[in-house]
Amino acid sequence: IKSMNVGETYNLLHKACSNLLKEENNFGIFKAMKDLL
Repeated sequence: IKSMNVGETYNLLHKACSNLLKEENNFGIFKAMKDLL
Protein backbone atom coordinates (compact mmCIF):
# COMPACT_ATOMS: atom_id res chain seq x y z
CA ILE A 1 0.00 0.00 0.00
CA LYS A 2 1.38 3.37 -0.98
CA SER A 3 1.86 6.04 1.64
CA MET A 4 -0.75 8.76 1.22
CA ASN A 5 -1.63 12.00 2.90
CA VAL A 6 -5.03 12.56 4.50
CA GLY A 7 -6.46 14.34 1.45
CA GLU A 8 -5.51 11.55 -0.92
CA THR A 9 -6.86 8.92 1.45
CA TYR A 10 -10.17 10.79 1.77
CA ASN A 11 -10.46 11.17 -1.99
CA LEU A 12 -9.75 7.46 -2.50
CA LEU A 13 -12.36 6.41 0.06
CA HIS A 14 -14.88 8.87 -1.40
CA LYS A 15 -14.29 7.49 -4.90
CA ALA A 16 -14.58 3.91 -3.66
CA CYS A 17 -17.85 4.66 -1.86
CA SER A 18 -19.20 6.39 -4.95
CA ASN A 19 -18.34 3.33 -7.03
CA LEU A 20 -20.11 1.06 -4.54
CA LEU A 21 -23.24 3.20 -4.63
CA LYS A 22 -23.16 3.44 -8.44
CA GLU A 23 -22.74 -0.25 -9.16
CA GLU A 24 -25.81 -2.48 -9.26
CA ASN A 25 -23.68 -5.51 -8.37
CA ASN A 26 -20.58 -6.43 -6.36
CA PHE A 27 -18.06 -5.32 -9.00
CA GLY A 28 -17.83 -1.98 -7.21
CA ILE A 29 -16.31 -3.75 -4.21
CA PHE A 30 -13.63 -5.35 -6.37
CA LYS A 31 -12.86 -2.01 -8.04
CA ALA A 32 -12.52 -0.33 -4.64
CA MET A 33 -10.21 -3.07 -3.38
CA LYS A 34 -8.13 -2.87 -6.56
CA ASP A 35 -7.74 0.89 -6.09
CA LEU A 36 -6.42 0.34 -2.56
CA LEU A 37 -3.76 -2.19 -3.60
